[in-house]
Amino acid sequence: MTTTGSSSRRVLDAVRAVAGGLRELGVRPGDRISALAMNSDRFLLHYQAAWWLGAIPAPFNTRWSISEMIYSLRDVGATVLLVDSAYSDRVDAITAACPDVRHVITLDDADLTNGIRVGDLVAHGIPIDDAGHSGQDRDCILFTGGTTGFPKGALLSHDNVVTGGVGMRAMGCDTSQRLLHAAPLFHMGGVQMASGHWFGNGTHVLVPGFVPSTVADTIERR
Repeated sequence: MTTTGSSSRRVLDAVRAVAGGLRELGVRPGDRISALAMNSDRFLLHYQAAWWLGAIPAPFNTRWSISEMIYSLRDVGATVLLVDSAYSDRVDAITAACPDVRHVITLDDADLTNGIRVGDLVAHGIPIDDAGHSGQDRDCILFTGGTTGFPKGALLSHDNVVTGGVGMRAMGCDTSQRLLHAAPLFHMGGVQMASGHWFGNGTHVLVPGFVPSTVADTIERR
């Protein structure tokens, strides 16, 4: 999936609608939202919609065990879990142990009982205005790898994320060009690369994850 500067208006409309849909579901500024999914344009969308609303994304490392996912979800107190088809079989076990999760939202066509499709939020969410968070306001929670016990969440501010993206441009990275997202979007590397290319109005080319043949084919085609 590729997003370009020419589609900025459409992307903004989707961000405003999903943010509005989340608010209709009871999500408020400061609430945590966790995602368990492979890279996709909708993974990027969930970041932007959460920030627009003032909520705090806290995405999961897809390599974790279910016990690590449960621990981390309970640790941040997330009320919404977003998943895709690759991990939909874990939802029941996770939500059974995490009663604070009020809604499960599918990022693709995963067939979940009582699941809400993010596409429906795009189509039917009532657009809202930007919450206007910035500076030292809370931006996201990204987790350590958990090599010394359970993963630990690191709270980043908007300044932290913006500085990473601006730093890329200051070092000469042309963020107006095409970026291949093969690194996971739950990781700071993925978030920083995305932010730099948002600032540069670059093109985002997404593959679900690093599979050498897929990456090579995408580079050739794009």
